[in-house]
Amino acid sequence: MKEFNKKSNELKNTFVFFCVGDTDQAQALVDSINTLDNEAEVIQCSDTKTNAVNGISKIARFDVDSERLMLARLYAFAELNLTKPAAYIDTDMLMMRKFSVEEQLKSYDLVACERAYGNNDFINTNYLGLSLSEYLNKTFGEVYPYVACFTITRSAQIWKDCYNILAKMDPKFSLWYGDQEALRELSKCSYVKFGKISESLVGRLPERIADPGEHYFLHFKGKARKAIMFEYAKKICR
Repeated sequence: MKEFNKKSNELKNTFVFFCVGDTDQAQALVDSINTLDNEAEVIQCSDTKTNAVNGISKIARFDVDSERLMLARLYAFAELNLTKPAAYIDTDMLMMRKFSVEEQLKSYDLVACERAYGNNDFINTNYLGLSLSEYLNKTFGEVYPYVACFTITRSAQIWKDCYNILAKMDPKFSLWYGDQEALRELSKCSYVKFGKISESLVGRLPERIADPGEHYFLHFKGKARKAIMFEYAKKICR
């Protein structure tokens, strides 16, 4: 594992993201964090080829199959092996307001992002060519109550558990939805102190930005939303 050190390890907030290939979105994410929380530690997990994003504290590289994105992501977070609280976030997000990772974690082992949008939408059982026939006529709220775009954990043990869960599942989930599958199954384990935070707070959709209540991150999921992510980033990172 190669590391690029920028800041001290004795920092209040730690953010981790997984990125392979193009880094434009990740750069916008890191810029937004550094603008609003310039003391935060920002760790990039990547394969052996992806460029380091400017402004990160450290990059951790792993020999992973980036085609099996879900399994690779969980493996990287597990092998990073952090023993301190951290927020693990998707790259298609922008920080909008500073907050405390420790205060959000409270006494839980992890705090998962509870789905707030599209709960009643039916799952596409042929998404990206995957056969998800077992979820025919099932909604996202029923099958995937937790969105993996934002997760706070006390230590890497949670990610090791998630990786082990996913590794035993149908290989199709290693390509997509695997992190949500693992979080759902982990939520059923009595030994895990499982907390929740609303998607409206840590993964609010940009078209819902005017909704009442605070929000800490916007989530530009889907191709149409990604097209406007950089316009929002320019407003934040002036």
